[in-house]
Amino acid sequence: MEKDYPMNYEEFKTRFIELYLFRVNSSDLENEKLFLKENESIIKGEYSNACYDYDHYGVQNEFTDEGLINQPVRILEMI
Repeated sequence: MEKDYPMNYEEFKTRFIELYLFRVNSSDLENEKLFLKENESIIKGEYSNACYDYDHYGVQNEFTDEGLINQPVRILEMI
């Protein structure tokens, strides 16, 4: 049985990608889309971390736009 989180993986992934691509230079958009497709494991890992924090620490902000920008989007920008 899958636990209920503020977002399921597909919702998390979709919003994460929207927020990330919004911050990308438009001339790099296609390259960034390809990068995301090839590195979906990063998104899965960040979702797993968000779920862990939710389960163990009650942290819900990682499922908000602010939380997504401050953690996974920022990490991906550094790569």
